[in-house]
Amino acid sequence: LPILILYLETMCRNSTTLHLALLNDLKNKHILLQLQALGLLGKVVTGPWMQQLYDCSTITNLEVTPYINTCLNNLKKLTTLPLLMLEVSEDVFGATLDRETDDVMCSLIKHECNESEKDILNDILSRLLAGMILVIEKQLNEYIQ
Repeated sequence: LPILILYLETMCRNSTTLHLALLNDLKNKHILLQLQALGLLGKVVTGPWMQQLYDCSTITNLEVTPYINTCLNNLKKLTTLPLLMLEVSEDVFGATLDRETDDVMCSLIKHECNESEKDILNDILSRLLAGMILVIEKQLNEYIQ
């Protein structure tokens, strides 16, 4: 992100309203915390969800139930302490996350936050996780009963 900001400040000479708004937004801590939360969810929940349930054409609808239940149980665990997403070593399906060489994951978990920012990130993650659980329970009710 600092590289993108540097590029926008020094190399991108097109000072349009969009350019200036983007540059301003990338310096806004609240927006960065929201992007961090969405990135963590992408690495821990939605990316693995797509790989587990959509990329594998050999899984039938009946065979998907244990995967959904595992995901749902792990999401519920994360809601008790959402900031654990910064420390998890597995995704919601139990697959190992690459915390060492995945550049995106590394930047998401190593992003420095002060205590008030951690509180905001915790709140954002808490709300997003609760929303995901609600959607999964409503949309996939027939599979998780």
